Amino acid sequence: MSFTSLQSLAIENFSKLKSFPTELVSLGAVRTLCIRTCHELESFPEQGLEGLNCLQHLDLINCRRFSSLSEGLGRLFYLERLNRNGCPELVALPDGIKYLSLLQHLTISGKFTGFDACYSPRNPGFHRLIVMKDSPEESDFRPKLVALPESLRHAPALKELSISFCPNLASLPHWLGDLTSLRSLRIFDCPKLPSLPASFQSFTNLQNLGISECPELVKQ
Repeated sequence: MSFTSLQSLAIENFSKLKSFPTELVSLGAVRTLCIRTCHELESFPEQGLEGLNCLQHLDLINCRRFSSLSEGLGRLFYLERLNRNGCPELVALPDGIKYLSLLQHLTISGKFTGFDACYSPRNPGFHRLIVMKDSPEESDFRPKLVALPESLRHAPALKELSISFCPNLASLPHWLGDLTSLRSLRIFDCPKLPSLPASFQSFTNLQNLGISECPELVKQ
């Protein structure tokens, strides 16, 4: 491809796309990549997206069968925002996330809601919540996340963490307190979550805390 100046790329509604086009990793100027509603796409290639050397924002939204980001994610050294929204099979983050020293914003949502949808540099402040009811054909695609990926503890620059629509998430790990740069934490619709870890007191830089639709947690 000759789009050497392309900075924003969106791949949406490709119902038969099963693998990430290798030609796209040569687009070295791309800073924003949004992949949405590609239900047959299961993973990135083993080498990841390492050719996208300038990538800053990665949105992976409503891809029902996507299950692996691959270790190549750790080579996206300029990545600042990772949005994983509505990908029920994706329950882990690669260990390479510890190399993403600039990663500041992470969204983990088990359900496609429209919240924190594809990032737009023209409108970076938008937040919109549209709760969509499950249709019968979606019954096999329930969120499967039962614990936060441990590799997340090695994201030193993380400032914003959003966890939502995780019906099987029953606890938060003690190492969550290691994310000492965290300034914003949002927990939404995690009905089995009973408490916050004791290490929560380590969030001395936390400025914004939002908890909603977590009935067991509210009791504490």
